[in-house]
Parts: sequence; C-alpha cells; structure tokens
Amino acid sequence: MTASPNTAPQTYMLGNFEIIESVGIGGMGIVYRAQDTALNRSIALKILREDLRANASIVARFQREAEAFATLNHPNIVRIYSVGKVGNIPYLAMEFITGKPLSEILQDRGPLPWQEALMIGRQVAEALSCAHASGIIHRDIKPANIIVMRDGTAKVTDFGIAKVLNSTEELTVDGARLGTPQYMCPERCQNLKVTPSSDIYSLGVVLFQLISGRLPFEATSSVDLIRRITSEAPTRLRQLAPNAPEPVERLLACMMERDSRGRPQNAGEVSRLIQHVLDGGTLENDSEKLAQMLESYRKSIPTPAPETRARETSRVVRLRSGFAEFWFGLAPLVRILIAAAIVLALFGGLVWGGVRFMRSDVLLPTPASAAANARAWHDAAPVARFYDETADIYLAQINLPGFRVTQMAELKGASGILLQLDGDAASARSQQRAVLVLNPEMQTASVAIAPVVASGAADFRLLGASGSFNGTPGYFISMPGTTEFYALGNDAPPVQVADVAAASMALQTQGERLLLAYTAGDEAQWVLAETALNAFYKKTLLTASGPEISSPAYSASGRHIAYLRRTGPDTHQLYVIDTEAPKQDGAALQEGRISLPARPFSPDGQRLLLSSKNETGESHMQIPAVSGAESAQILPDVVAAAWHPVHGYLLAVKPDRGKRNQLYAIDPASPGAATQLTYLSAGIQPLVLVTGEGAQAIAALADGPSIAVVRLPEKP
Repeated sequence: MTASPNTAPQTYMLGNFEIIESVGIGGMGIVYRAQDTALNRSIALKILREDLRANASIVARFQREAEAFATLNHPNIVRIYSVGKVGNIPYLAMEFITGKPLSEILQDRGPLPWQEALMIGRQVAEALSCAHASGIIHRDIKPANIIVMRDGTAKVTDFGIAKVLNSTEELTVDGARLGTPQYMCPERCQNLKVTPSSDIYSLGVVLFQLISGRLPFEATSSVDLIRRITSEAPTRLRQLAPNAPEPVERLLACMMERDSRGRPQNAGEVSRLIQHVLDGGTLENDSEKLAQMLESYRKSIPTPAPETRARETSRVVRLRSGFAEFWFGLAPLVRILIAAAIVLALFGGLVWGGVRFMRSDVLLPTPASAAANARAWHDAAPVARFYDETADIYLAQINLPGFRVTQMAELKGASGILLQLDGDAASARSQQRAVLVLNPEMQTASVAIAPVVASGAADFRLLGASGSFNGTPGYFISMPGTTEFYALGNDAPPVQVADVAAASMALQTQGERLLLAYTAGDEAQWVLAETALNAFYKKTLLTASGPEISSPAYSASGRHIAYLRRTGPDTHQLYVIDTEAPKQDGAALQEGRISLPARPFSPDGQRLLLSSKNETGESHMQIPAVSGAESAQILPDVVAAAWHPVHGYLLAVKPDRGKRNQLYAIDPASPGAATQLTYLSAGIQPLVLVTGEGAQAIAALADGPSIAVVRLPEKP
C-alpha cells in the first residue's frame, strides 16, 4: 500500500520504510516499529505530528536539530540513522531498541533501590557529557525520555525536541504548552538561558523520583509548581527515602541547586561523583569546587522535622476531598467531640430530612479509623502521578498496584471524575475495592473510599454521580447484602437513603433528577421511578410493576428514558418511554442478550447505542430510539462506545492492527471508517467516559491502574 502525504499512520509503506506497528507517541510525533527495506534492518520511525507539519518553522527546526544530534555516537544515546521527508511528512529513522522507558518502570515497580537508580543516572550523565561536548543541550530530561534495556543499559532519546518546540512558542506562565514542569530547572521556568547544568538539574530530579517515588517539588497547579521551583529549596531526599545514604542526598541536592552556578557544570563530573558514591565514598570537601557546592547545599536546604515536612508535602501534592479532608481539617479536640456526636447519632437512629447517617459497620468502621485508613493510604505515596504523552494526551498512573479501573463516573457540577478500582483476582487485593476522585484539569487525585479490607465489604458498587447533593457534588454507592444505598457528598459524611427498600438498584443522573429502579416489596415486581435530589421520599412512578429493571438512562433533553427488563437469566428487553406518558412500558424495541452503556442516547435523542451477544461473540450497534430494530447499524470491531455530547460522533474502543484496544473517533454516518486517537503500547480496556461538554475522553489502560486523558477533536 502506497503512502499518501498526509495519511502515514494509515499506511503500510512510507518511502522505503515498511511500517509494522505503532510503539508509542512522543512529544513531536508517533513512533513506529518499521523495516528499512533498502538496508534490511529494523528501525524506529518517528513521524512528525500532523498539527506541526503545517508550521514551516517547526519543520525546518525539526530537520536541522535532528541532523545535529544525528552526529552523536554514544552507547547511551539512541542512534539517529537518517532524517528526511516523504511527501509532506518529515521523519526520523532511529535505532530500534527493546526496552522500557523509566516512566513505565516507575509505574510498574515504584521506587528503585538507590544503587540501581544511580547506575542508571551514571549512564545518563555519560550520554549528556557526550552531547554537551558537541554543544547540544537536551532540555527535556525526564523518565519518559530514558529507556532501559533488559541488560540494564540506559539510552537517552529525544535530544533537541524541547528546543524545536520552543522555536515559535514561549513557555506560558501556567506551563500549558509543556505540561506540568516537574523536571524543569528554575532558569527554564523563568525563560532564562539554559546551559549544560540545566540538564544536570533535570537528571537530579529524575534520580530523586527514582529513589523516593516522589518529586522534590509537588503542587496542585502548574503555576504553584513553577513558583516553588524558582523560589524554594527542594525536599530533602532522606525525608522520603530514609534508607538512602547521606552522600546520595548531598549529591542530588547539589545537582538540584536553584542557582545554576552552584551545580556541577560538567556531566562528566556528575558521572564521576555518582561512581564515587556507588563505590562507598563520601562527599567531603576534597576539592574547592565541591566545597562550594556543599556549602551552597547546606545554606539552601532547611532541616524541618520529617513528620512536619511530610504533612506539608502531602497537603500540597493532592486535593483532599471526601471524608478525609473533612475530618483532618478540624482540630484534634473538635474531631473527638464530633466523633462522639456521630456515634451517639448513629446508635440513636438520628433521622434528618428523609436521610440518616450511614451505619458505621457497613462500609467504613468508625469515622476516626476510616479517616486514619485514608490518611495512611494518602501518606504512603502520591495518589496519582501524571505524565504527558502528547499535546493532546496525558496519563494518570494511580499508585495502587494490584488494582484495575472497573468503572468511571463524572462529578457533574465539578471538574472531576470518580474511579472505581477493583483488586486483580490473582493479587492480594482480590477482594478489595476503592473509589478515587480525579481532577483532569488540575491533575490532582484523592481518595474517596480507601481500599476496603474487611471481608464482604468490597461488594459495594459505584452507581453514579450527581449534580448536587446538599449543595455539593455527590456520588452514590450500593451496599452488599443490604436493601440500602448511600449518597456521599464531597465534603460530608456518607448518608443513607431511608425510605427505599430494594434488593438491587440502578441509578442515573440528569441535572438534579435521579432514576431509581427498585422493588416495592415483592422481589418479582420492579418499578422505575424518578425523584429529585434531597427529596428521595417524593418519587414519581414512570412504569407499571413488572420484571427486574436495569440500566435506566435519560436522553439529553431528559424527556425520554431507556431501560432494560429481564426476560431470562441473561436476556432482556429494551424499552424507551416518554416521561410525559408514565406507567407504560410500551413495545419492546429489542430483545435478547443485550446491554446498554451508561449514556446510550445520541445528543439529539434519535439513536441508541446497544451491545448484543450471540454464539459468535459480542457486537455493538446504533439503532433508532423509536423503531429499534429498523435501520440498525453494526459498529465493526467495536468493543465499547460513547457519544460525543456536543458534536455527535462516536468515541469507540476497538483493536488496532496489533490487536490492542485503542480509542477511535467514528462518524455515525460512516461507521466503517475510524480515526485513531491513541497509540498506547499496552492498549486500553473496553471502558470510555466522555466528560463535561465533550472536551476530554477518559480511557482506562489495560496494563494497570492507570488512565489516559485524551483531548477530543471537533470532528472525527
């Protein structure tokens, strides 16, 4: 298949290069594994991002810088074979190596032993020494740009990329262009001249993170992070990694000196110092230069009590919401008094406004111990770490090994989403469940419900999120072995809906309204009702009683509702009703082994998403919301889908050529054509959530408790 100039990702050939599969996305483009047919060798082929190809200055700088660092020849630098263009598509042909970026290693393993981290750092310093000797400054040293091979060899990639991007765009005050600048030196944050010591600073940050699992500066916004980098001393390594020797802490502090003149000016010297520490040496004042560095280190780094500093860091790095934030925002004496009052209220059967406080033995043990559980989990490590993949994608790595994301819901009226996490069956977490709150805009995360350890309690299920509950965004859970479900406000203790007795429940929100599917006494007779938030005791019946109801969902206007009624062990009938004609099921639109996604209606309310199983597998389709069976359109290979709430196209999860699920945009009028939005090496789960007005899609990664946040286009 011949490449056309603007469709390289869709072709098999680009000039002499046979594209085999995508292996990742870098700061400037897509990277493919390819075969150079002219020289008969495997290569990594990087193709400039489509949005950058139209910028002649970027293209020229890309080629000029690539040609410059193609001259670098070092065992710790990814080799550049050739630079060129096919049609309008600039490319780099690079050495293909089998290894993992440090960002993935951190995600998989967490902090590394300090000896292993320093051995990686020494190799990176050697690579930088070679580049600096040729007058090339990397400018973007970070874990994603350091690849570690199976034999332990570290290789640095993406030299000059930051300089190319900076040719026409200046760093914005909020870091929007370059993402959250965790690894940037103070002078770069201030748009001052960068030098070889700027790379040394960034390497110091990387080593700090490798050893401690944390960053020396953490904040809830890019603005605050830049302020801290440019005005404060970094956190001391041994506050977070007490097992690290003092010489390691001193070395990293020197590398991260705020004043560039106080850092080692030569990457070769950094390599020598790292080896000296690895050999058991100490960093004493054995040279005039080192004496100056250590003196600067002593003056610039405070010595707060470790416990105090740890609490400060924990408060800065995460947005604490839910019960933990409420509880620890109070003075100790006030907490004791409130805990006593809550216990008395619980045992006294306090009833308020049709809602009563949740029983303490159902989900969380006691207010104090529940908060302690969440606090301990908070302080162990950051709730999530964020990594930029491209200008349109970033990853949130959730620091909860052994778990996977199984459900997502948006907090309406707030910039946040809820993530339900379940322990993997083969792990020690197999019977546990947790709920997190993640803010994609601020790149923060917090614990709503800490991992539940008690037997049986992990059966609680996230049902959905509301626009407002007692004046604050809320979310809803069902409980195991009970006839109860609970509403939890963002800044209030969980409360139980008092007047609904249901063996099972389904819930969907639309503004301030809720749909409740429940039994009214007879377990075989289900009804669908609508209620307003904060008025659960006032319900309007929408259907007659009948078989079990599940998956209720509003149309965008709120007038129509789709739901399923059970007809067998794994079969259902699909109904759509008009809320102005209640208590009628009407005629079933579909019947069989069918299911509905959380938001099945198209924005105009005319079509529904539906999945159907048969002997050959599962298929997804769109059907008219009135006639149902007529004009049903199969969505080829799709395993999950959601509507864009504004532009009306479909966000679909389907396999790429490597059989890994990726996110695609599909025009409903042409479901056979799809535009690939993600090229994630591990792929994603069949789970996608579109937030707000369709600005972002949230996809759960397939290889661990992580999500991808994808900025969405206006057209597929």
